[in-house]
Amino acid sequence: MARKRYFGISTKTDRQPIEWRKFSIRFLLVLTAAVALGLGYWRANSYRHPAHEVAAYENAPYTSSRRMTIGPNEIAIRSIARNRYDGKIDLIQGPGLQANIPYVGQLKKCAKWLDVVQLEIEPGPDRVSIIEARIFDHESRTLLTSANVGYGWSVLDRNVIHIYGYGKELPDKLDVWLRVQSHPDNRVYKLAAQPGATVEIPGGVIELKDLTEHFGGWSSATGFTPSVNPATSPIGLTLKWQGDWSEPTRYQMHAVADDGRRVFEDTYLALENPHQFSGPLDFMLPLSSVDHFALQPYGGREPFFFDGVEIPPQAGRKFDLVANATIPVNGQAVSGIIDQYEPLCIRYLVDEGDLLHRQTPEEKQAQGDQISVILYSPGNLNFYTNMNLFGPSEEPGIPNQLRANSNGITYNASGSRTAAKVFKLPLEQVDHLKIEPAPLP
Repeated sequence: MARKRYFGISTKTDRQPIEWRKFSIRFLLVLTAAVALGLGYWRANSYRHPAHEVAAYENAPYTSSRRMTIGPNEIAIRSIARNRYDGKIDLIQGPGLQANIPYVGQLKKCAKWLDVVQLEIEPGPDRVSIIEARIFDHESRTLLTSANVGYGWSVLDRNVIHIYGYGKELPDKLDVWLRVQSHPDNRVYKLAAQPGATVEIPGGVIELKDLTEHFGGWSSATGFTPSVNPATSPIGLTLKWQGDWSEPTRYQMHAVADDGRRVFEDTYLALENPHQFSGPLDFMLPLSSVDHFALQPYGGREPFFFDGVEIPPQAGRKFDLVANATIPVNGQAVSGIIDQYEPLCIRYLVDEGDLLHRQTPEEKQAQGDQISVILYSPGNLNFYTNMNLFGPSEEPGIPNQLRANSNGITYNASGSRTAAKVFKLPLEQVDHLKIEPAPLP
């Protein structure tokens, strides 16, 4: 066999050339499609997302992008913003995101004491309503409220979510779990929050028959019964309607608070008969804070989650202790919202009696004069405070300085925190309430 030498290396010259197989473009496309189909089948039937090992995710479908089709609408994250200690707003730019974000004033106002990440969902609240939100630390797949006591979140205006870090920065990657109603259209029907109020909808009329605070139960024989724990009880109502609906028609009903928050009922209204009575329905809001009720065509209650949402990264920020709040009482029952703690919508109530427990007139008389002070803090956030009532002077040793003799923390059915104290003293002696936020334990 003939050989040639190159640089002292012997090589064969009679080796046959290698013949490469030729693949057509059509074959490659078919092969790619087959692989994709196989991966899709495997993912649908064999792959289990790590989050689905956690019961709180409810095996919900998910997306790693910023959009997901639910019912008649494609739901997407429209903006992601995070406030900084110096008052600047960090915004992640990218497809589907925009710089024109809501609530900028609130984000800047609380920047020195509260880390806030704001997620805005589109389309707007007339087409998609967030009924429930759960925020998880992406790395551990743990609810934020379990990962750290200073973490929490709340839903604003049905399509905006605020995620809070009180005294601690939020993690840089989150799973955003949502249960939403995706409305087929933007029709909204308003019903006044008073017995006898009516609203016309296509095909008929709905009437608010009865409305009560401190709802504990209802029966057709006796009507409403009061709650054993008035401080954390919902309002209750019954409806009746009259109309002509040739096909089953469903509506979602929610209560609208005076600060714009929405609270949804667990079920929908099924308008299937010419005459119908429905009750009871309940909403976790103080009756005094209800502005009106609203109905929208029902579009389902579908859960899903945005997997691994990246937010603007941590900055090693510091936190100031938020300022105290002083609320005038002047010997009278008072209630309202503490503006200086925005965007936390913290409500206060000062009233006579032990509102934490249902008491008979005999029990009230035996326990003497009592005052209840209640703070309804935002959904899913621990906000530690020291609450005290005072007379006209706060100087040490002054006899009219008033102190609490009992206190406690309770939780209402929607997961919101309620801080409460009961004072044993006459209301007419009280000049003001002081709220002193404390560092996290």
